[in-house]
Amino acid sequence: MSAPRIWVLCGAHKTASTHFQRILTSQPGRLARAGTVVIPPKVVRREIMPLVDRARGIAFPARIKAELADTLARLAPGAGRILICDENLLGGTEPRMLLRGGALYPWGPARVGRLLSLLPPAEVRVALALRSMATFLPSAYAENLFHFPYVTFDAFLEDADPAALSWHDLLVRMREETDAKVTLWRYEDYPAVAPAALGALLGRGVAADLEIPSQPARVGLSAEAIEEVARADGKGNPVPKLGALKKTFPKGSRFHAFQPFATANARALEDIYCADMAKIWAMSGVQVLQP
Repeated sequence: MSAPRIWVLCGAHKTASTHFQRILTSQPGRLARAGTVVIPPKVVRREIMPLVDRARGIAFPARIKAELADTLARLAPGAGRILICDENLLGGTEPRMLLRGGALYPWGPARVGRLLSLLPPAEVRVALALRSMATFLPSAYAENLFHFPYVTFDAFLEDADPAALSWHDLLVRMREETDAKVTLWRYEDYPAVAPAALGALLGRGVAADLEIPSQPARVGLSAEAIEEVARADGKGNPVPKLGALKKTFPKGSRFHAFQPFATANARALEDIYCADMAKIWAMSGVQVLQP
């Protein structure tokens, strides 16, 4: 039997990763008949990441590699194509995992590389989506509020300079950890590029009939909702339930997305993003999907 193809879909956060994963997991029977198994984030965190974490600092983790091979054989028996999906492979939205030392996902490339080094013989590829810092950082900040105590956006950034954060740098560090090919797309292109992304990961024939929902899967907090959180914190009151705030101030045409950057600064970050993407285009072993 030939070795399977394994895709590691590692995010990034706030790039419609939840929406994309829900499409991937929407028809497990159809995918199974095509020899494809999708391992979703909760299973990855429960079954795979503990092994990856145990392998940290171990030069020759043969026993852990064997355990991972057994785990994949149990989760995806006989599969010709396996998708391992979890944006938390790169890290989290808390500053120490996202921005420590002024680097984007400082530990992410090493974690992804360690997972890939533990996988059984296979054709291994990495997939992820990128997003302009002008909207990525505000969205990651809003997501962080769901999991950690309230801090201001400036405190969330700590000493990180948004203009210095680079997806190209992240990919360079990832290439230092693994020579696996990388397929990526821009969040800004996602509605148009989703069919191509599904085709790349699943094969065009399997992906052709999958429905792509028009509604986002995980809508963040609006600017007005975040203002309510800040107002309560400033008065020393308990922070309101964020789920309730999402319903009271739903992000949309009436209640807008949180945008802490001045217009000129946001435009400058967009220009930096374009320059960053130009460098990514020139990287070997990296495929950028376009609409």
